[in-house]
Amino acid sequence: FGLYWKKSNSMGAMFSMIIGTITWLVLSNFETTFPPTLIALISSIISMMIFSNIKWLIHFGHKHSN
Repeated sequence: FGLYWKKSNSMGAMFSMIIGTITWLVLSNFETTFPPTLIALISSIISMMIFSNIKWLIHFGHKHSN
């Protein structure tokens, strides 16, 4: 996902890997209705979108606050 999305950046990629791994590690110890790998993938994609846009949102907020 991050390779083909133009707004992705290194901060989004780093947090995506960290959150996806932690999600998988935690959920693999519990019995869930969905596979832990699928939930970790979804959380990784969502965190990529959020953390890649944080830098843009901070810049946008400072630019329009004056």
